[in-house]
Amino acid sequence: MNFNLINITEKMLSGKDLKEHEHYLKTILDSVQAGIIIVDLKTRKIVEANPAAIKMMGEPKEKVLGSLCHKYACMTEANQCPVIDSDQHIDNSERILQKANGERLNIIKTTTKIMIQGKEHLLESFIDITEKKKLEAQLRHSQKMEAVGTLAGGIAHDFNNILQIISGSVQLMLVEKSPDDPDCNALEIIEKSVQRACDLTKQLLIYGKQVETKFRTVDLNQELLNVSNLLERTILKTIHIELDLPENIKTIEADPSQLEQIILNLAINAKDAMPDGGELVFQTGNKTIDKEFCKAHPGANTGEYVLLSVSDSGLGMDKEILEHIFEPFYTTKEMEKGTGLGLAMVYSIVKSHGGYIICDSMPGYGTTFKIYFPVAVPC
Repeated sequence: MNFNLINITEKMLSGKDLKEHEHYLKTILDSVQAGIIIVDLKTRKIVEANPAAIKMMGEPKEKVLGSLCHKYACMTEANQCPVIDSDQHIDNSERILQKANGERLNIIKTTTKIMIQGKEHLLESFIDITEKKKLEAQLRHSQKMEAVGTLAGGIAHDFNNILQIISGSVQLMLVEKSPDDPDCNALEIIEKSVQRACDLTKQLLIYGKQVETKFRTVDLNQELLNVSNLLERTILKTIHIELDLPENIKTIEADPSQLEQIILNLAINAKDAMPDGGELVFQTGNKTIDKEFCKAHPGANTGEYVLLSVSDSGLGMDKEILEHIFEPFYTTKEMEKGTGLGLAMVYSIVKSHGGYIICDSMPGYGTTFKIYFPVAVPC
């Protein structure tokens, strides 16, 4: 009886090596923080996805696999989904990944054509840059504000000099006129207009950090009590002012007159946002800013702070308005009812005090300004 003996040892070993190799590759894919998917180029269905991709897509793996890749459309910001032919590679392009729950993530995606078992596939890898985009936008905004402040301060100096010449000339003309002279009325109107313009230039100079700041140790609670007495006499009676001022508040280094301007400007804005009345709440507290806070808020620094929170129950603001509220001359108020310098000045004063300011608001849910002032360093 004849037997044909075939040595399969080498094949068995190669099969064992192949399994080890596959396990090795799977371990790498599972540990990679970037999302990785493999798409059948012909059917456009996802045939494989690593844990990072599954997490970003927001669905169980069994639902992701077999789905059309367009379900999690990696669109451009213009809502265009890229068309990929068999010869096209897309490298490092910014896209928007839509999760299963509708949430959108900013991603950088790299797409490469690969061959698997004789079939064309797409290997797509992507990383989430949503937080990075937010931080970049905040940093650009901060840099823009600094540049505009410098420009505004320079213009204000020159404009103020011109106003002083006009004011001086008007006053000389008034001295030479008798009280019943018909020109006096016109000259007084000019003088009042010049004074209003001078007030604007003062605000611009403060915004441009070109005024002398007189720092001293200040009890923020006491400053709020002083200003609240003024507000209760001048603000609408339909607005209820509430003070939440803990006794253990630490002192800060600040210019009292500029603190007063911050409080008054925020109160006036709150009043305008509550035409039918509402609540205006001033609150203070000791806060510690850590590294995590700084990562999410460019411009903030770690340390001990006193937090001033000013909240109203007014109309609120949408996202588009929030992006511009600290810019000079930006206002949503009617002509003659606002200059657009109030919040710009608040922003500048806070920065000159080494502080940090945040605004949270939604239409119909009121507005809250949070201002962090560094705690005074003991001598």
